[in-house]
Amino acid sequence: MDRGLASEKNVQFLRAGGRRYILGTAKNSLRKFERELLSADWKQVHEGLEVRLVPALDGEEVFILCRSAERQAKEQAMHERFEKRIEEGLVKITASCSKRRQKAGAVERRVGRLLERNTRAARLFNVQVQVDAQGFTQLRWTKVGELAGVVGRAGVKAATCCAAT
Repeated sequence: MDRGLASEKNVQFLRAGGRRYILGTAKNSLRKFERELLSADWKQVHEGLEVRLVPALDGEEVFILCRSAERQAKEQAMHERFEKRIEEGLVKITASCSKRRQKAGAVERRVGRLLERNTRAARLFNVQVQVDAQGFTQLRWTKVGELAGVVGRAGVKAATCCAAT
């Protein structure tokens, strides 16, 4: 079943009828598999494609984790693109602050929109808007690190499967 159809109501319907199913799981559910994602006992099914079966705690479902080297490379490139967009945007905003007097609120909104458009890399940046003694708005920012978890979760997809009976 496609991720778009994987509502709680549809899953309850499948369970109630004793049906067997495989459905795509939302990517944000990967957080609960952090330990399994980092384990070494993945099974290679094709070149560049590995899977791992993880039984649910209740024993009624099995999660199939799949990771792809190709998908990981694609996601890494996407993250780097978001990171670059933020850096370029912050440089542009900083330059505009040095050219003319700007209201702090306007600068904060510009920064907010920039980070919102590039949320995948936004947590890498510490951004502060300050007003100096002369009333000029200044933008101070630092890059706080690399994307943690990209290696651990990039290229990974999860599917839920009913337990074999």
